[in-house]
Amino acid sequence: MLVEVLFLTLGFEPGPALRAVASSVLARDARIVVFTPTFRDERAERAFRDLNSIVGMMFGGEHSLVKPRIERVNLNLEPISEAILEAKRVMSKYVDKNVAIHLSGGMRALCIAVFIAYLLTPWRKMPRLYVWLEGYGRSLEIPPVTEILQPIVIGVKREILGRLLREPKTIGQLSIELDKDPSVIYRHVQWLQERKLVQREGKLIKITQLGRLLA
Repeated sequence: MLVEVLFLTLGFEPGPALRAVASSVLARDARIVVFTPTFRDERAERAFRDLNSIVGMMFGGEHSLVKPRIERVNLNLEPISEAILEAKRVMSKYVDKNVAIHLSGGMRALCIAVFIAYLLTPWRKMPRLYVWLEGYGRSLEIPPVTEILQPIVIGVKREILGRLLREPKTIGQLSIELDKDPSVIYRHVQWLQERKLVQREGKLIKITQLGRLLA
């Protein structure tokens, strides 16, 4: 596959990420997105500088047809739900591109956040997903599980969550905004509440952190 966007997770050593770059067939103007945690550590900073420098040398020759652009995205892991939302936001920009995702290093929490974001992103083209096999110097491809784990929140339920992202609302307000009978809205809200995607505060319906991940 010709990779247009390559997602990497980076730890204290650039080696796994560099192997991911080297093993990918990159498009001419490929984008390399490197996820790192917001926690500051000189080892991590050095790893990113080395990654940036070596990738520049790999594709910096005047005869190189590939000129990848590297973008760093810092994810705040506290709370991890915010990291998932941010990773999902970044991934959502490339749902129709040829994407490869390498869980190539970094904190376990970072890799988990990126993996969950991958599961929740509504891909139009299914990415290739790899995980670094520590101690063996290679990666394993993960089956495209997101194809069978599509979010179950669709239709009116997703519309309700989308409205609640802005602010809490009553059943009546949702009924008017979505042009649905209040009894229909009530049933969907009950379903969402049972799954802890929304919660009630008096007459107001408020989206939860879990609900925000699926909205």
